[in-house]
Formats: sequence, C-alpha cells, structure tokens
Amino acid sequence: MKVKDEWTPALAALQSLPTLVERPLMITGENMAGMGREHVPVDTGFLQSTIGYQVTLLQLIFFALAGYAGFVEFGTYRMGPQPFMRPAWDAYLQELAGLIIVEFEMKAGK
Repeated sequence: MKVKDEWTPALAALQSLPTLVERPLMITGENMAGMGREHVPVDTGFLQSTIGYQVTLLQLIFFALAGYAGFVEFGTYRMGPQPFMRPAWDAYLQELAGLIIVEFEMKAGK
C-alpha cells in the first residue's frame, strides 16, 4: 500500500513563498515611496530624498532616513503633524494584499 505524502505540496508552497511575494512587495514599496515623496512637505528637499524602501525575504521596510522625519510625520509641541509616511502605507496596504493573491493564483494556474 502506497502512503500519500500530504505535506510535500505544502512544504513546496512554503519554500516558494519568498519568490511569490517579492514582486508584490517591490511594486508596493515603489508606490509607497513615490506617494511619500509626493506628499512630504519640502523645504530643502533633503527629507524627500531620504524616503525609500527595501525588500528583504518576506518583509517590506518603508523608511525616511532624515533624523527629523518623525517630527514632521507626528508633529511636536510647536508644530502640528504633517503625515506623509502613514498615508502612503494606508493607501497601498490593500493593494499589496491583492497583488499577493494574484501572484498565488498565477502560481496555482488559475
């Protein structure tokens, strides 16, 4: 009697997960960084130039490297908040989920 190995397809799917989500993460990161650069208040342009993203394995890191980015995003007791990172994150989070679903469907052959 031959025993069916039900775990092999599941393990194969898990091993392919990083390659399946890499493209959606890259697209979303580029869109988020672009929106962040469009909505950030610009004085010298330094803060705008430090907005970016990085994709590593299964995570998307969206960042602004200027030391004062948090003060602009969240405000201080002297200055109100001028959010530019969170709106970009909120705008593209659902799109990311949709892109990942499309990648899975393409892999499954639907």
